[in-house]
Amino acid sequence: MKADFKVEQGRLPRSSSYDTFGGTVNYGGKGIDVDARLQQNPTTWIDGEGLRAGGRVQLRDQRARTRTGRLGPKEDQFDLHVDSSPIDLGLVQGFTTELTKVTGTLQAKVDVTGAADDPHPNGVVTIQNGAFTVEPTGVNYTNLDATDRPAGRQGPHRSAASSSTITRSR
Repeated sequence: MKADFKVEQGRLPRSSSYDTFGGTVNYGGKGIDVDARLQQNPTTWIDGEGLRAGGRVQLRDQRARTRTGRLGPKEDQFDLHVDSSPIDLGLVQGFTTELTKVTGTLQAKVDVTGAADDPHPNGVVTIQNGAFTVEPTGVNYTNLDATDRPAGRQGPHRSAASSSTITRSR
């Protein structure tokens, strides 16, 4: 089954508006293939393309190992690619009410392969001029500049190289 979708002149709740969000979803057997683009404005975009599981998996001819070292089932494999121009961090407000006054930009070029319990990320994610307020505490964070370069088999919150700065105030 294949479906194309497109939303024009959309807006996430409590967030920025966008020009278009669209793409294609293709489901066959146990696998799903998604190719989507969020076009915030003529020069700002994020692309996501990925394949999740099934007989059509085109991963690198081997199944990902689980944390126990055993081969994971082919159904748990994925191959995800994210690429973007610098996008408005304010989009995050559409997914949570805990952060407000979100400003700055995020740019990503990341590929993730493997299994859900053993991801293999490679690429770079950069945040520039970030600022936000954590609503439950009322604490403001400003001057957030961060670069993360995940590489290979990494556990949660580990990366091959990262750097960041941030200022906290009330």
